[in-house]
Amino acid sequence: MTMQQYFIVFLKSGPARSSTKAETAELQKQHLAYLGGLYEKGIIQLNGPTNGEDEFRGFSVYAVATREEAARLAGEDPMVKAGRLMIEVRPWWLAKGSGVK
Repeated sequence: MTMQQYFIVFLKSGPARSSTKAETAELQKQHLAYLGGLYEKGIIQLNGPTNGEDEFRGFSVYAVATREEAARLAGEDPMVKAGRLMIEVRPWWLAKGSGVK
């Protein structure tokens, strides 16, 4: 079995939580489009929200070469840039070719 390293990017509540409903809706639209684009390119393998009961808002699994690359890409997310979300990047090893079924 060959292992492959991925990076889990946890999205956590950021400090900038006060915005109008319209601003939040627009940021959410941009956030989903950005993550969807990374998924379509094969950079993100899994992606989704949590139940929102604590500071963790969601996570993505990135198939990139380095932790720094995962952090750079996650940092370009409009929600992160706006301060509504913060990122935490952790390496994760998984059997190559395996996935959620």
